[in-house]
Amino acid sequence: MESYIAIAAAAAVVLAGLGLGFYRQSRRNAQRRSSPAAPLNAPLPAEVVARVQQRIDEGKPVHAIKELRAATGYDLRSAKAVVDAISEGRRVPTLGDAAAD
Repeated sequence: MESYIAIAAAAAVVLAGLGLGFYRQSRRNAQRRSSPAAPLNAPLPAEVVARVQQRIDEGKPVHAIKELRAATGYDLRSAKAVVDAISEGRRVPTLGDAAAD
């Protein structure tokens, strides 16, 4: 009888672990589906944009991404999207632009 209880408890632990794993995976997938373009609409401090542009001009896009992530808290995908936009010459809104509106 005790072995049945132990087996049932082990099965419950395994099922709970599987459920938690599926839950975490679904949360990660939902985050990946979010649009990386969203940060392009949020105004950034002009100093941050200037430092990122400087890193791009130095030929250091990885450092530009790191600098942007440290300053804004963006995830890697979002920071790369912003750095790519800046390096392609697209306009990125800054906080100074938002104050002028």
